Amino acid sequence: MDEQQAKKLGTMLRQRRHALGLSVYAIKDATGIPSTTISRIETGSFKAPRPDKLARIAQALGLSAGELFAQAGYLVATDLPEYSTYLRTKRPDLPESAIKGLHDHFMTILDQHGLSPVLQPVFEELPDESPGVTR
Repeated sequence: MDEQQAKKLGTMLRQRRHALGLSVYAIKDATGIPSTTISRIETGSFKAPRPDKLARIAQALGLSAGELFAQAGYLVATDLPEYSTYLRTKRPDLPESAIKGLHDHFMTILDQHGLSPVLQPVFEELPDESPGVTR
């Protein structure tokens, strides 16, 4: 994580902690992470907090660990799932036809902006929605 990412992550964590009315010591008590480490993360001077520490802080602040990992630069675009896979995971209640519609709309937007998807669409390989099959 570079200095700019570290400061952005720290600011987000500090703002969330303040919004919840929590002290650094409350986060220390909830996570077992020393208050000095939490303060260093919040000021951006700790540029490589371990993922397990970020996950504990995320839980204490009611944040998504995945969001924190992304903010920290621990996730790279090539490691992220394809858009339709993300939708199926994030919203398993969506019917396959809705996921396909959102995927198609996303591809249209990329095309309008002259961008190409990182991964090839997988809908050609998927069976049509069948009665009795739920996702």
